[in-house]
Amino acid sequence: QPPHGRVRLARLRNSFYNEPVRTLHALLTIVFLALTPAIARAQTSETEQRLSPGGGSRSAQLGVNTGPFLVSGVSGVREILPFVGVRLGLPFRKMYFEATAMSGRTQGIEYHQGDVGFRFDFELDFIQYFALLGADFHYWKRVPTEWQEFPYRSGQGWHTGMGLFYPISEALSFRNDFKVNFGPGTSLYVSFGFVYHFESGGDEQPQQTTSL
Repeated sequence: QPPHGRVRLARLRNSFYNEPVRTLHALLTIVFLALTPAIARAQTSETEQRLSPGGGSRSAQLGVNTGPFLVSGVSGVREILPFVGVRLGLPFRKMYFEATAMSGRTQGIEYHQGDVGFRFDFELDFIQYFALLGADFHYWKRVPTEWQEFPYRSGQGWHTGMGLFYPISEALSFRNDFKVNFGPGTSLYVSFGFVYHFESGGDEQPQQTTSL
């Protein structure tokens, strides 16, 4: 098959991939805007006790996220990629251990990223803030030319970041992250999504976090 035919096929495949990502991005935005009044009123003592880092037992968390991934310093990757991902969080001592897998494609560029790290929680009223620190693995393919497709490349790095939770109910919250990656290149992932809090066993000690 001619190279330009493969490039055309890759672009067609990317268009089918990007459409559901854009749809999910738009739906999460609409849902968040619709829930904003409810979030602002979500200060009941029961919800505060369940979601506040300083009260109640901690539990495992599972969430979905989406948002723009801005990258600089990676050869052949110049676009803002629409990322979508999943995240698992497990309580570990006074922190949370988190593992995340994300992926995005646009304009012939394909980029996948996985990371593991720790989340450090803080508390202000009923809103939970947090800081992030961890390691990343990157796997990407640069934009093709008219006559050539390039192989996948990989790299490692680390990240730091911050974000917050907005409680919606006892088991569901909205999460917003700002994460900066260092190596390969430099990138910024601004994500938002929803997190489900699993039922805890009830025999754990309350989480001890810093109250601001």
